[in-house]
Amino acid sequence: MAAGICGLLLGSSFQAFAAHATGIELPKAGETVEVLVQYATQPTEEQHRRITAHNGRVRATFEHVPVGHYDVTPEALADLESNPNVVSIRPNSLLRAFVDRVTCSSNFWPLNSYLMSLGSGKAQPGIGVAIIDSGISSTNPNFNLWHTSNSRIVYRQSFVGGNTNDEFGHGTHVAGIAVGTDNVTTVLSSPSRGFGGIAQDASIINLKVLNSAGVGTDASVIAGINEAISLKSTYNIRVINLSLGRPITVPYTLDPLCQAVEAAWKAGIVVVVAAGNDGRDNSFGTSGYGTITAPGNDPYGLGGSGQPGSVGTIHWLRAGRYLSRQSDSDLELQSSGFVGLFAILLHAVRDQHGYAGGDRSGGDADCSYSGHYAG
Repeated sequence: MAAGICGLLLGSSFQAFAAHATGIELPKAGETVEVLVQYATQPTEEQHRRITAHNGRVRATFEHVPVGHYDVTPEALADLESNPNVVSIRPNSLLRAFVDRVTCSSNFWPLNSYLMSLGSGKAQPGIGVAIIDSGISSTNPNFNLWHTSNSRIVYRQSFVGGNTNDEFGHGTHVAGIAVGTDNVTTVLSSPSRGFGGIAQDASIINLKVLNSAGVGTDASVIAGINEAISLKSTYNIRVINLSLGRPITVPYTLDPLCQAVEAAWKAGIVVVVAAGNDGRDNSFGTSGYGTITAPGNDPYGLGGSGQPGSVGTIHWLRAGRYLSRQSDSDLELQSSGFVGLFAILLHAVRDQHGYAGGDRSGGDADCSYSGHYAG
């Protein structure tokens, strides 16, 4: 009797932890639906074959992220839901670049003077920063070595088709803030201001995941993160920047996009994620609380709080439990999600005795907001 009850309980527990497709329109007979499947462990070829065996299609697999990108039939979906290694089955959601908030860094010069007093100059050559965004303008001189025509963009790849040039403008602006070198105003006889970035000697890895409208998908961003992990040793990638996101719909533990962030962190790459762009949004009467988006809600990602008069403040994002709307983080991050990258770069290169000090921020001819930071 006891054995029978034990068997019944065990059977019930397995059923209780079975993954169920959420947020997708269930496929009808003879049709397929696009999904992202998160596995408990890295899926094997056998796991992928189970999709095709049920007349589904494997769109993409990711060597370093335990996620599969599939088109599934009703039969393939049923098989996934009964697979004990499947954690979640989610739609391939749209996401976008974050560009709507800027704020002035009023305290840049004291920080710069302090770092220079320590003998810190530019970033140690060879540090790699992966910009996962809408691409980077390859003709912008601010991505060359100082006063040369030699580009620091050492690798480029598009995951949204076409070339890797920036048709939206956001990726170039982001790259200018993080790794731009002022090769424009410094050649003028009496410039009134400069537009240098932070890690001015860093190698740049251009991974395009957003289209000409600044829109991408979970799958394109996961592919970009997966590629950065693959290239980590080749280009000494120490930092990934993700100035993008979408609303939170499930806990980060069940979100394939968040799992890609965690995979990068576990591979030894710091992942800086936009988090504070909606901090002024009081649409729900929360005074900006609970407005962090995914993947900024994952505790393995870092977001920056850009309070007026401060530079380089880092906060771990304590996302906590999942709420039906967004996140219940008690951290209200204001506009400058990018400030975190600057401080992270400090730590990333400290052991190599270099810091990228610059002339405020910007670096893009179209987005050169002197002293401004865009998340």
